[in-house]
Amino acid sequence: MTHDGALALSPAWSPDSKSIYFASSRGGTLNVWKIDADGNGLQQITAGEGDDAELDVSADGKRIVFASLREKVGIAELDLQAKPGQPDTQVLTTDPARNQWGPAYSPDGKRLAFFTNLKGAGNESVWIADADGSNAAPLVQDSRINIFPEWSADGSYIVYASERVAASQNWEYRRIPASGGSPQTLLTADQLNLLVGSNGRLVLAGPNGEVDSFDSQNSKTEKLGTLPGNLLARQYSTCDSSSGHSVAYAVEPKEESDSNAGVWLNDFKNPARQVFRGWVAALACAPGGAIYFVEGKPDLNGSLWKVGWDGRGLTRSSATIPILHNLNYSDTSLDNQFAVSPDGRHVAFQTEQVLEENLGMIENVR
Repeated sequence: MTHDGALALSPAWSPDSKSIYFASSRGGTLNVWKIDADGNGLQQITAGEGDDAELDVSADGKRIVFASLREKVGIAELDLQAKPGQPDTQVLTTDPARNQWGPAYSPDGKRLAFFTNLKGAGNESVWIADADGSNAAPLVQDSRINIFPEWSADGSYIVYASERVAASQNWEYRRIPASGGSPQTLLTADQLNLLVGSNGRLVLAGPNGEVDSFDSQNSKTEKLGTLPGNLLARQYSTCDSSSGHSVAYAVEPKEESDSNAGVWLNDFKNPARQVFRGWVAALACAPGGAIYFVEGKPDLNGSLWKVGWDGRGLTRSSATIPILHNLNYSDTSLDNQFAVSPDGRHVAFQTEQVLEENLGMIENVR
């Protein structure tokens, strides 16, 4: 009945069975909509920045009840060298209107790239700020959806994912000078899973487990290998080694006590190795040949770990990072993004500054 690529949730019949009410993310925010049973007559019922879902219709058809979720996500920084008892976390972004996502440190550690969204009022845009969150300014702000910026190895460019219509799965990976200018399309893909690897290459993980390396200098693609078949159909994030021919990736659990869930290393010459078993909510590369990851916990206070590319030195730090999860969106891997500073001292991560859900009701609904 709907073919717009937007998220659709909570369908509920009208009492006369002529219409269906449902929650839809078309327009950038989950609102309540109504559509005739034959697929015609689409109408918007609620509007606003909160996510309206989990709805039900009264027996007489005159009232709709629904849950309205409001959240404010910003970027905070964790000092890994803070002494016990000292404050170790500070909020870097404080824009009351926009959410900030996907932090990425510049190679010199002096700047921070991220993307923002103004729910229901504008598309996602790429911003750059000083490492302490000051002097934040938009770098890419146009009619497209622009997300997850990454720095080039020399810090002169920003590479990001861009699409024209939400959830279209027609991604363009673009490059723009960090000082500003016109973006350049490097390649297109149907999968949102990319990182800027060593020597400025782009490393892409495909839908069938294939991992490719794209050289932006000559526009040539090299196939690094394919992930094991028993690890497919899971959400995973990749991390590129300094040699450029090995990847680390986190496999989410399919069920409780899933033996495949955890952190894996693969050089595509030897069998993949699991170096950590458990729920991994996020994974990031760090300078000095280390891989950092956040272990998910039931209380949603994730534990920060690191391990070397040789699989040795698995170490758990005393630091914890809160795990974001929006009950209206099942994919936590996109919510929990973090970055490690080049000196290995700080971690920038996403944090919920506001999270509340209230019940709403519309009377005499049309």
